[in-house]
Amino acid sequence: MTSNLTKTLLATAAGVATLVGGHAAVSADTVEVQTGDTLSGIAHENNTTAEDLAKTNGITDKNLIMSGQKLTVSAPTPSAVSADGTTYTVQTGDTLSKVAQQTGVNITTLSSLNSLSNADLVIAGQELSLKQVTPQAVAPTITATEQQADNNQTTTEKLSYIAGADTDKDGFMSITEYNAYQANGGNVAATPAPQTSTPTPAPQNVQYNSAADTNKDGYMTAAEYAAYQANGGQNQAPAAATPAPANQITPVSTNNVAPAQAAPAASSDAQALVNSMNAKRASLGLAPVTLDAGLSARAQSRAQDAASNGGIPTNHFSTNGEVVANGFSTGTVIDAWFNETNMMTPNGQPGHRMWVANARASSVGFGIVGGIIVGESNAGQF
Repeated sequence: MTSNLTKTLLATAAGVATLVGGHAAVSADTVEVQTGDTLSGIAHENNTTAEDLAKTNGITDKNLIMSGQKLTVSAPTPSAVSADGTTYTVQTGDTLSKVAQQTGVNITTLSSLNSLSNADLVIAGQELSLKQVTPQAVAPTITATEQQADNNQTTTEKLSYIAGADTDKDGFMSITEYNAYQANGGNVAATPAPQTSTPTPAPQNVQYNSAADTNKDGYMTAAEYAAYQANGGQNQAPAAATPAPANQITPVSTNNVAPAQAAPAASSDAQALVNSMNAKRASLGLAPVTLDAGLSARAQSRAQDAASNGGIPTNHFSTNGEVVANGFSTGTVIDAWFNETNMMTPNGQPGHRMWVANARASSVGFGIVGGIIVGESNAGQF
């Protein structure tokens, strides 16, 4: 009867202990039973079960343990901590203080790393971070397996990412972007002009080649020509020029075609154009130019050619020294050419403006057919 009464009192004390927390003194391998402890409470505190404690310590009655008794407990589950030591998986019976004791990471750090608003609440199966993991920023590289889009050749060089070459700013430098970067002397490539602007014309005396016209807009820019040459180049028949819309100033160009028979522009109109051009040059501190008969004959021939080809002279886009306007008067065209800055020369200057304001120019010629005006210079734009 006494034995039964003792069991009852211990069980009742155990129930109270469960509510307020166990009092067992914990060491690495054993715990010393304190007054009010229960086997289930000790098991809970040590990440094990009452059944395992009873089996390990030869206890036949799980409701009967004695104050001062030393119990052997199992070591913490090794798999609770990840292989790299960065996380801990909460086990049944765990508390945050117990996790801190087992991992060596204090409660404050655990709460901060895992954004725990209640340090007394962890859930079995929950994964807790044990250390702050800072991702290392790795710059993208071009590998030996990447193909060049233009010539389908495999690069054998591993190249580090260069922000200046990443023209589309997508965080990855492609072979095409890298080649363009190198072609520009290792500097950031120029921002492409808006679609409403005409790209840079090709270098002087280079014939239009449809294979180099990558955007198929009817003319070959300097950048397209350079890329075409860098990729080995193929000889292809020149394509027909694309007519320009009315009232649009065409890009900078020259041509070596022999002048065709055409009536010269009225001397008064040509002289009015020279006077307007010299007035603009004077305002810029530049020497005046003179009207040259040979250049005027050539300009008139080119204007006639333009009238026969939809407004643009043959091979206009591959030359230097020629400007064309369609729909402008002799009184407004010089200002229109000077103020037009979208058409850029290969050396990065606005082509039409440089034709008007080239300090090396000393003579010009003009041709007029209908609404088409062609200007020829002995210096060109660059």
